[in-house]
Amino acid sequence: MSRAARFTFAGLGYGAVLFLLAFGCAGFGHGSYLPFAIFGAPFSLIPVAGLFAAPFVWAVYGFLLGGRRGRWPLAVLFLHLAGVSVVLILAFGFGSAEQQWKYLGKSAYYVPGALWGGLAVYGIGQLVAWILALRLKAPS
Repeated sequence: MSRAARFTFAGLGYGAVLFLLAFGCAGFGHGSYLPFAIFGAPFSLIPVAGLFAAPFVWAVYGFLLGGRRGRWPLAVLFLHLAGVSVVLILAFGFGSAEQQWKYLGKSAYYVPGALWGGLAVYGIGQLVAWILALRLKAPS
């Protein structure tokens, strides 16, 4: 299996784990959708379809990183960071920003493992992604 394929599948796996943890935070519609929006940013800003973005976003990132595509992985991470910034400022999701932050608090109370576990997996993944992207040299 090629390096690009391995990285693509690793990214897909990372995104799938984040998706499942975000699904737990959503609490069958009674929890918070913010983890979906954070994990799949910037494509999570697309209503409804964005809920399923995380596995695809991270699979594409893995493909770019594994294929040693110059500075594209770094550009994707900056785009993701910009999307996360928008999500956190607007609390983008279903309902108003006030409702989303309220429901995030409820998720922390009722499903703390899904919320804090998701944020831990996300944080560790981001650290690894940034390190790998910064170590990747642009083709000469």
